Amino acid sequence: MKNYKVTCILLVVFFFTFDFMVAQDTNSAVKLKNEFLVSTSSLTLSNFSLKYYRSINQKLWYKLALINLSGSYHKTEPSSSSVAIYPTRDFYYSSGVAAGLEKRNYITDKFEMVIGLDLQMTYIYKNHFTDNPNILQELRDNKDITFTPGIGFVIGGYYHAGEHFSFGVEINPQVYYYYEKYNNANNTVHYKETGFNYSFSSNNASIGLKYVW
Repeated sequence: MKNYKVTCILLVVFFFTFDFMVAQDTNSAVKLKNEFLVSTSSLTLSNFSLKYYRSINQKLWYKLALINLSGSYHKTEPSSSSVAIYPTRDFYYSSGVAAGLEKRNYITDKFEMVIGLDLQMTYIYKNHFTDNPNILQELRDNKDITFTPGIGFVIGGYYHAGEHFSFGVEINPQVYYYYEKYNNANNTVHYKETGFNYSFSSNNASIGLKYVW
């Protein structure tokens, strides 16, 4: 119930802020610009996002993005002397899409602040396999699939290093609905889980480099 109340509050904030962003920005159209951003939310460079921006007018931009691009694969093959270690495989993959609006204001000639909202969807796939004979055959191969549609918020700042490049930091809190489905290989053990949640942690911070043309 607590998460549900938080979700409702954030949805109200989303729509009021969206209306404010569009209504307040009535400047006449200027020459359209484009941007391409590469960002990562992990110092290990294991989670990337690719974002395209196009100006609507001087302060308002729309965004299309591929987000949460991440993956990993780990395999364990025991040596003949490792009697207690069994073959295992772990595979993880995530990807998502997002679309939204951003409003920008220059604080100085080189530094601009960014606020924005977007709608997003992320897909997560996990697979764990083990050949451990102590585990039932039907429980050795497990798959977990999760969908997380939600609303993302953007707060950030960028420094313009030149005519075509800028770099900066963003904080991207979000509220989302999740649908998780778990199955083993023979479909004899499975469950589904759904709910609402919100995220505001170090994983929601990212650093990025933009190219402007």
